[in-house]
Amino acid sequence: MVTFKQRSVIFILVITAILLFIILYYKPSTLDPSFVANQAQEQLAQASSYRFQLSVRTVIDQQDRVVSIITGEFVHPNTYHLQGTSYDYKLNLYYINGELVFLDPVDNCWKKSSTAPSLVTEAILFTTSPIADFLTANAQNFDLVASKRSESQIIYHLNTKLNKVTNPYWEIFFSDFQLDSYINYPNYLVQRLQLYGTNNQQDSLSIELLLSDYNKFFNIAAPKETTQEKILFITP
Repeated sequence: MVTFKQRSVIFILVITAILLFIILYYKPSTLDPSFVANQAQEQLAQASSYRFQLSVRTVIDQQDRVVSIITGEFVHPNTYHLQGTSYDYKLNLYYINGELVFLDPVDNCWKKSSTAPSLVTEAILFTTSPIADFLTANAQNFDLVASKRSESQIIYHLNTKLNKVTNPYWEIFFSDFQLDSYINYPNYLVQRLQLYGTNNQQDSLSIELLLSDYNKFFNIAAPKETTQEKILFITP
């Protein structure tokens, strides 16, 4: 005769077995990080447009500084609008149909030039570097750091070491680079990129780039002030 205590133990064991089966059955299998990285690279390269937010922070000679905070929009193949600050330089520029138009904070005039001021050029490199570094990285070298479920998606946190970066400016100060990427599954869209750099002097670089609004329509047009009679042309 089965006692009440025995029935309770059996009941607990059955419930535990059922719960364990449910957990194992519905637990998503972890994808190979190389496959995830490769799919994300393809999605990012083929994106018709996206928005992004960039922040750049450096610690050089124990001086902690936020170098740049930039927001932007990109439309394939090579049209973008950047706005923010870079080394305290107020940045507002458009690159449309091969022409660079930027607002010069010195005289508050819009200017066209094939050779923009160095800070403008550096700001462009800041925004393109993390993306280019991710696109050119060998997918086979990505390691899985963690995978986390968020609502109906899974976020894959991948990491890879980089021998070099596309922005040569950073290689002047730093030598050891690594790139973290946060990729949404199942659409394989990159949510965030983080580029880190260090050197033997304990200096450090930290770049975070957030991406959103993939493949949406953006009307990137130069401001009305940039008409033929109002704009200033700079010759090299």
